[in-house]
Amino acid sequence: MVKGKRPLFAIKVVEALYKKGIQVKFDIYGEGILMKQLKDYVLEYKLGGLINFHGNKEKNVVKDALKTAHFLLLPSKSEGWPKAIAEAMFFGVIPIATSISCVPYMLDFGNRGILIDLNSEKAVNKLLVHLKKEEALIEMSNLASIWSQKYTLDVFEDEIIKLLKN
Repeated sequence: MVKGKRPLFAIKVVEALYKKGIQVKFDIYGEGILMKQLKDYVLEYKLGGLINFHGNKEKNVVKDALKTAHFLLLPSKSEGWPKAIAEAMFFGVIPIATSISCVPYMLDFGNRGILIDLNSEKAVNKLLVHLKKEEALIEMSNLASIWSQKYTLDVFEDEIIKLLKN
C-alpha cells in the first residue's frame, strides 16, 4: 500500500459504486506505509463490510482469491510490466486500470479490461456502463484469460532458451 498504487483512489471508487447501488466487495492484499491511513478511512466511512484488508499472503492464497474474483482494480501511477494485472487476467479476472506504461496494450485498449480515468466520477460512470453489459464482460474475461496465458513462466523460459541457443 504505497502512494504510487493509489489504493485510496481504488477504495473511493468502490465506495462510490456501492453508493450507486452496486453490490460490491473489495479485498485488498499487501502491506505498506499507507495501511493505517486506509484502515482509518474505512473505519471513518463505515466501509468495513465492503473493504477487507488481508495483508501479505502466500502466493497460493492470492491465487485462490483470483480464482473467485471478478475484477482487479489497480489505478497505478506507473508500472513496468504489471505482473499483478497479467496474473489476474490468467484467471479471467477483468483488470480495471489506469492507462499507463504497457497497460493499454495488455488490455487491448479496452477489449481485455477496462481503462479508467483518474477522475473518480468518470471512472465510476465508465464502470457503471460496463457493468450493464454482462455478455461483453464475459467476453472481456475470456479474452483476458486467453491473452495472458501466452505469458506464463514456461513460455518465458522457452523463449530464453531459444535466445541462448542463437
